[in-house]
Amino acid sequence: LTINHHLSMHYSSIFKHFGPAYGWWLFAFEQFNGKLEWVNLNGHADGEMEY
Repeated sequence: LTINHHLSMHYSSIFKHFGPAYGWWLFAFEQFNGKLEWVNLNGHADGEMEY
């Protein structure tokens, strides 16, 4: 399960608690996802992922 999929499972509860997305946004999450994508955890270079 990627971080984007994990976060998407929480969107319904987030919308219920915080209201419509135009009142807030998830840019910080998206930016962090981009940084996580390039963390080398499996010995592969350049953000290459295993599937």
